Amino acid sequence: MTTDLIIQLAQLSTIVIGVLSVGVTLRSHRRQMHAQMFIEFSARLHNTLKILPIETWMIKCDGSETIPPRNDGLT
Repeated sequence: MTTDLIIQLAQLSTIVIGVLSVGVTLRSHRRQMHAQMFIEFSARLHNTLKILPIETWMIKCDGSETIPPRNDGLT
């Protein structure tokens, strides 16, 4: 093996390692952003559920109340 071939192989290997490290960094960043979005949406949902009145969670299934008819104001 000549010196030029060794230098070219070393340069090629550093380029490959650099490209792989950029790929790993981008994948890690993407996963971190997804985790942060999940945490933010979960916090928003938790806050929304926390401010709902207690009557929202009480089930009234005695049959006396009927479902209101569908209309634009309700939907």
